[in-house]
Amino acid sequence: MAAAAYLYLKQPLQSISPLFGLGLMITLIAFPSLLLQRRGSFFGVPMKRTDGSSKNILLWERRLSKFKLHRVIGEVVDLFVPTVNMSVSFASKHVSNGCDVKPSAAINPPTVLVSGQPTDLFTLVMTDPDAPSPSEPSMREFVHWIVVNIPGGTDATRGQELVPYMGPQPPVGIHRYALVLFQQKAAFRSAAPPASRAHFSTREFARYYELSLPVAAAYFNSQKEPAVRRR
Repeated sequence: MAAAAYLYLKQPLQSISPLFGLGLMITLIAFPSLLLQRRGSFFGVPMKRTDGSSKNILLWERRLSKFKLHRVIGEVVDLFVPTVNMSVSFASKHVSNGCDVKPSAAINPPTVLVSGQPTDLFTLVMTDPDAPSPSEPSMREFVHWIVVNIPGGTDATRGQELVPYMGPQPPVGIHRYALVLFQQKAAFRSAAPPASRAHFSTREFARYYELSLPVAAAYFNSQKEPAVRRR
């Protein structure tokens, strides 16, 4: 398939059969799924849990489907393969992708549990790509929380806060809040917080600190709560 793609790209556009081009495009799109099913890996990344057990391919696809549907993949991060387990909860409220969390329930930082080994280090980034309004996100992304040097097998409290936590404060509309986990190559000794919470870029942050693609992510929705009327 790789040879066919190479020959396809080497040919002048005028000499390419439309049917051949269409067939090749379909093959390129379907190839990753076929590779996952046949080899249990995605371009060399084994689809295994950190405890060594096999990960169900359908579970992997289901995890990412909502990210694609609600454009978290695309507007916040690029397509990635989850290789680490991350659990997010606000008190007794477990965060499942696309669930609703009231701002009043997210005043304090969530509990974020990360799998892995104690020698592994992770960075957690939480942003709002819909600030100040989903229809006009002129402040995209607004960063709510950054924690670095989180050891594997622990939670976010074991890391160092680079940006203090700020709970959701959506002024209008339904906002998405993405929590993205990256694996570090080494401990951060002199990481600096961004100059502003507004106009943050998760991609640029990851690129600057050489974090590569995410290893886990979660997101929830939140909107302004109605004011309580006093009698």
